[in-house]
Amino acid sequence: MSESRQAKCASCETELALDHQGPCPACGGTARALSIYVADTVSVKEGFETKHKDPSGFVKGWTKGHTKVSGKTKRQAYEVLSFDRSDPDFTRKVHRVEEIDEEGQREVVHDEDVRYPAKRRPGKSKKEDETWPPNRGS
Repeated sequence: MSESRQAKCASCETELALDHQGPCPACGGTARALSIYVADTVSVKEGFETKHKDPSGFVKGWTKGHTKVSGKTKRQAYEVLSFDRSDPDFTRKVHRVEEIDEEGQREVVHDEDVRYPAKRRPGKSKKEDETWPPNRGS
């Protein structure tokens, strides 16, 4: 945060030192106008999260996307993580990170698209399915 202070004569607007005593040297006025300017930077982050459940409550898909600051380069970045469990034989994970370069263009720095054996096993209870995806913190 930055701050600046300014003192002026209220009559003729001549700039004065903050510690000036006595009348204005330009017009003789004694009223002062004091201004304090404060500035700060605010970062706005955006994001979304979606879940797709079938009629039984089984989570078939989950996607989360958000803006962030990259840990390595400290550049602004956009990250999307998605799991697709619609196929009973495999789970698909898609993880993509794009950083914003100096020219304002998106640059892909991580692009992962992998398949894993299905997480849902026969006989798994509905309650266990509702806890997916696991809460690993944000």
